[in-house]
Amino acid sequence: MDLVLWRDRVGGGLTPAQCLDFDAALQEIRFNIMADGEATGARAIEEALREKIAGRTVRQVLQIGYESKLARLNADSEKLDSFIRRNAQLRPVDGISADFLVDVHDEQVSRLRAMDEESEEIGRKLDLLLQRPHSVRRSRAPLPEAPKPQAPAGPVLEARSLDSQPVLLGNP
Repeated sequence: MDLVLWRDRVGGGLTPAQCLDFDAALQEIRFNIMADGEATGARAIEEALREKIAGRTVRQVLQIGYESKLARLNADSEKLDSFIRRNAQLRPVDGISADFLVDVHDEQVSRLRAMDEESEEIGRKLDLLLQRPHSVRRSRAPLPEAPKPQAPAGPVLEARSLDSQPVLLGNP
C-alpha cells in the first residue's frame, strides 16, 4: 500500500503532533537509507522505506526514527564538540584573527547547544513513547572559552597609525 493511501486511511487516528513526529521519523529513515547507500533516487528510497516499515506499528516506526535521529545528533555533536575544543587551542596573533575565531566559536557553541536541546527533546519523546522515566541523556564537560590573541612578538602597527604616517621619499 502506498504511504499516502495509508496516511489517508489510518492517519486520521493520529493527533497533528503525532503526524508531524511520524513524518519526521519517516524522513530520518529515508536519510539513513541514503546515508547507508541502500538506495538512490526517489523511487528506490521510497521502496526501501516501505520495506523497512511494512508490518510495523506507528509506535515502532516512531521508535526507529527517534533512535536514528539520536544516534545522528550524538555523532554530529561529538564532532562539533571536538572542533570547538581544538579551535580553542588556536592562538591568533592579531585582533582580526581573534575576532574571527570568537565569531566561529560563538556560532559553533550556539549550534552545539541547539543540537543538545534537540537531542534532549527527542530523548524525552522516546522515553515517553517507550513508557520509561525520562532522564537527561548526557552531560557535557564545560566548553573552553574562545581563543584569545597572543601578545605580539614585536612592534605592531595599529590601523589608525597607518593613516597618520606619511610616506616620505627622498632622492637617493
